[in-house]
Amino acid sequence: MMVGPAPLKYSNGRALTFFERTTWSCAVGFVVLLEILGLLSILLGPSRFELSVSRLAMRIEWSVFRYTKLGPLSGASTDGPADGSALQAVIDRVKSGDISGAQTLFAPGAAINTRVNGHTLLSVEGNAIPYWLKTVGSVLTINADHVAGRSGDVVETALVTTGQLQSMDIATAQAVYQLTVHNGKIVSIVVTFTPDSGIQIGEANPSLAAVPVSRPGFGFAMIVAAGVLPFGLLAAAPSRWRFRLALILVGAPFLAGALAVIATLDDPQYGAIGRIIPGTFLYAIHAFLGAVLNRLDGSPLAAAVQWVKAASHARSPADINRAAQGIATALRRSGNNQDVHVMVCALFDHGSPSVQTAVVRAGIHCS
Repeated sequence: MMVGPAPLKYSNGRALTFFERTTWSCAVGFVVLLEILGLLSILLGPSRFELSVSRLAMRIEWSVFRYTKLGPLSGASTDGPADGSALQAVIDRVKSGDISGAQTLFAPGAAINTRVNGHTLLSVEGNAIPYWLKTVGSVLTINADHVAGRSGDVVETALVTTGQLQSMDIATAQAVYQLTVHNGKIVSIVVTFTPDSGIQIGEANPSLAAVPVSRPGFGFAMIVAAGVLPFGLLAAAPSRWRFRLALILVGAPFLAGALAVIATLDDPQYGAIGRIIPGTFLYAIHAFLGAVLNRLDGSPLAAAVQWVKAASHARSPADINRAAQGIATALRRSGNNQDVHVMVCALFDHGSPSVQTAVVRAGIHCS
């Protein structure tokens, strides 16, 4: 006969009601969440933590928008959007050299506003529209499978790839175009860059970086809350629960910290989390992953990257030699694939002396 876990009881022997169990579960979950956020704020630093929260919020908002507002336009194909796309009509005329014809598709007083990370990047109207058509309209490509038709006042919504940011060394970026059309004329276009493109733009131009959705001091507040609330919860809990509760409150942040370390191991800069971990430990992790990929005939490119990262944490000539052998093995398994050469040389260019030594000893010569 199987016996289930004993029900939680107060010190006087009274069992918890359903409402009390739910309340305690929510309280413990909330405090554990605050502990995890506080730990991340410590490891990343409060300012970087706040920026990460902002980016996460933007990604969530974008995901909701993408899956609720964007979808195939009726009649769209891999060759382009369906007939009737107002934006495609503009693009077609611009690319054929008919700027005047493209301008006739806009209503008098039409406005084009471009936003990124909460900032206004560009605002164009009236006589400035032909210039916009020449410089921006000519480098737009609609993603045919992500064009939606009429929806309220927004007549057309399209996910677009643009080459307008090459002056920032960004070859292509993605943006959402929302067009409002009245009596067959475009009244307004609102352009919003996607979160991934927004991050690229913010890195290229810090003045256009994401506007924090959390108030300044949010990261520090998480650290304080994570340090104070667990003790309050333990003090309020019946004495017979405190040991188990303490295990949960201590174990959950350690688990979250371990996951955070794993999540940032592939960061080329290693980030704040990677930097506080001993180099010997990181060398062992990357060397293990590289050896497993080579032994199990995994991706040669991934194996080479892991061994290069191991080399960046080398502490002795033996460590460097082992990393060089791992890189050479990955290269040999790839059949001297050019992609492996390109990736390893990209890491070589920005690598430490130990990385560069390991790559040279592996037989890869980067110009």
